[in-house]
Amino acid sequence: MGVDATPPSDSFASAFRSTLGGPGRSRPRRPTRVLVLLAMSAVAVAMLLVAAQLLTTVAPPTPPSSPTPTLPAPPTGLPYSGALPLAEIASEKVSGGPWTLFSALGVELRTAEPFGAGLTCNFGTGVPGSLHFLTTSRPGIPSFSGSRASGDAPWWLFQYENGTSIVLGSGISETSVLDVVVVNGSATPLLTASTLCDQGLFPAIPFAGVVNSSAVAPTAVASNASFVDSHPGINVTLSLMVATGVGPQWTLAFTTCPAFGQSAEPGLPSTSGWKYLVSFDGSTGLQTGSALPAIVSCSATG
Repeated sequence: MGVDATPPSDSFASAFRSTLGGPGRSRPRRPTRVLVLLAMSAVAVAMLLVAAQLLTTVAPPTPPSSPTPTLPAPPTGLPYSGALPLAEIASEKVSGGPWTLFSALGVELRTAEPFGAGLTCNFGTGVPGSLHFLTTSRPGIPSFSGSRASGDAPWWLFQYENGTSIVLGSGISETSVLDVVVVNGSATPLLTASTLCDQGLFPAIPFAGVVNSSAVAPTAVASNASFVDSHPGINVTLSLMVATGVGPQWTLAFTTCPAFGQSAEPGLPSTSGWKYLVSFDGSTGLQTGSALPAIVSCSATG
């Protein structure tokens, strides 16, 4: 059988060249969206280059500082129940114990006073050299701007005894005493007094079953509110002791006398001032007595 050597037709050759993209037919154009994507890519690259340049020349922003913590304001005063535990802890650190609480005194002053330079023998007259200070600090009494009816005081004196008993030639029994001062929530063992300074063995204040100073102060203020209102600079002392055969007793004194020493009262002799007292049963908080305002001699304790 013979081979057909007939050359391909022109129409077939044209179709073949068109398939291969050969001469005689133009190439198809690229879609327009491809060009747009390329342009956008170029812009993005340019922006990255600019950002990189900025990071190398501009300092990074300072991170926000942490907020300053808000510290609580120092207390303006504490009630008896708040100051007592602090004094108890401080007394346990003083040798010579165990120490038993027999007296508590809170002081509210409108004007701050330094520690009494002439203070002897727990606010009384003692034998020279009978006081033994445990610290060089002499905590004065801060001013108090709180309510007189609050029962709070910025300065508390707690007195303890250690139970020792020495009978002197006069027949008086005496005991060693420890003073602890609590000032705005900070307790300081202040001094000890020798047996020649403090007389007698005092009844102990029970740790439980005593009403708080905040329970009796409102009644004390209300009992003579006109006097308190007419003396805006009046000072207050809150005293707690145990009366033999009676039990714990609160005595609140409202006075124009200072805490330490003496000062002039307008219209009165230079050593006098006004004072009135209100007393309460320390177990129930019921008022047991009062004394109308009277002119008194200002002692070292007001």
